[in-house]
Amino acid sequence: MDIREYLKNGVLLFDGSMGTYFAEKYRDFKGPCESANLKAPDRVLKIYREYLSAGCRALKTNTFAANPLRFQGEEELLRETVRSGMRIAQEAASETEEDIFVFADVGPIAGAEEETAAEAYRRMADLFLEAGAHHFLFETNGNAEHLPETAEYIRSAEPDAFIIASFAVQPDGYTREGNYVKDLFRRVRECD
Repeated sequence: MDIREYLKNGVLLFDGSMGTYFAEKYRDFKGPCESANLKAPDRVLKIYREYLSAGCRALKTNTFAANPLRFQGEEELLRETVRSGMRIAQEAASETEEDIFVFADVGPIAGAEEETAAEAYRRMADLFLEAGAHHFLFETNGNAEHLPETAEYIRSAEPDAFIIASFAVQPDGYTREGNYVKDLFRRVRECD
């Protein structure tokens, strides 16, 4: 089913925080949870199954902190982490009769020069598109920098892509970076 049709009649419930839950569940695992895509895919799959049995209908790839800056030039490792993240989430989704949507999960890319951050977002889009992604989630952002441009970039390659952005906002309506939620919403809303 097309996600847009699904949303006309239902609520899309996402899985929870993979990193937090993974760290709590597998205290013996060394390294970031994204590395489990390659080192312990069975553990990631088990968590997806738990989320699905709890009623979620959208799985985020286990790639929140995977990006070119964090992987410091280890391009092949990043590519394999993304591919494996997609494959595991798709496997979990295929095990159920329900309509399950897999989202390429991209966390904030911060602490870089503007040009470097923009390039990193485009690189993540390329890696996910290569892996077969049709749905994208840019999550827990403190600003909207590079999101409209990245969405446009994705749509140029995958015109029917479904793209969501989420923001981490404090109770006063501002992000840690000082951006007001209504301004962020307006900025991404104006982007097709």
